[in-house]
Order: sequence, then structure tokens, then C-alpha cells
Amino acid sequence: MKPDPLSTDGADEPQDKLLRLMERHREAVVEPQRIGASFFFEVRNGWEVRALVDDLNVRKVYTASGLEDAFHDQTVRTILVPKDASITRTIAMRVCSRHGHGKTVFFEITAPD
Repeated sequence: MKPDPLSTDGADEPQDKLLRLMERHREAVVEPQRIGASFFFEVRNGWEVRALVDDLNVRKVYTASGLEDAFHDQTVRTILVPKDASITRTIAMRVCSRHGHGKTVFFEITAPD
């Protein structure tokens, strides 16, 4: 039996990279908010967030101090604030506005039913 071509289970590395690129492109189609030198995206929970979580180049932060640390770390370019983080959208946006280091910040929100 042939594997489902749309399934990510058992996907090889090039497929995983393609999925990550597709997700970032899809999010780029949605108008990001420019906050300071950073881009701020709101992302709905689902496979898109799972792709970001699985990406080793994306720093996951759960607190305001964790977000501050990610902004100070020059090796970090992409940040994900998961929906279970103890940081509000307003606080995340304030942290973004204070820093001159441009980062891409994904803020996970709950998808409407």
C-alpha cells in the first residue's frame, strides 16, 4: 500500500523542510504587524504550530523573561509563543517594541470553532 502523499508521518527531511517553508509562506501571506524592528504574527493552533514546534531553529518561550532572553540571543531569529505560555499578546508586543534586533515572532492563538 502506498503512503498518503499528504501525510507527514514518516516524511523525509526534504518534505519536512518543504512543509516548514509552506507554513512560513502561508503566514507571510497574512499581513504581519511590524512592531519595532520585528514582525509579529498571530498563528492558529494546528499543524502549522506543530511545524514551528518541531523546527529546531525556532525558540519556544513561555514567559516575558524568556522572550526578553530570546531577543538578546543573537543566534535566535524566530520565536514561538505557544498558547499555554504565561504571557499575553500585549506584553509580547511591548517586548518586541523595545528591541532593535529584528526577530520574527509567532504568537499562537486558539482557532475558533
